Amino acid sequence: MARYNWIGFYLVDPADPGTLVVGRYAGSFAPTSAFPLDTGLCGAAATSGKTVVVNDVSKDPRYLSGRSW
Repeated sequence: MARYNWIGFYLVDPADPGTLVVGRYAGSFAPTSAFPLDTGLCGAAATSGKTVVVNDVSKDPRYLSGRSW
């Protein structure tokens, strides 16, 4: 089974539809709390409407890193 170190949900901010905000999450780091909809891997998924699968996010130029605990 694959190992995941973070799972969470980003939601479109109702006050600013151009921004994703973090919802519930669990894992080994604190995520970026908000960012523009057209930024990052989550933004790529949100704007394309498709699942984005990446084997190593640290090697993807769209990756936004979080803060380690």
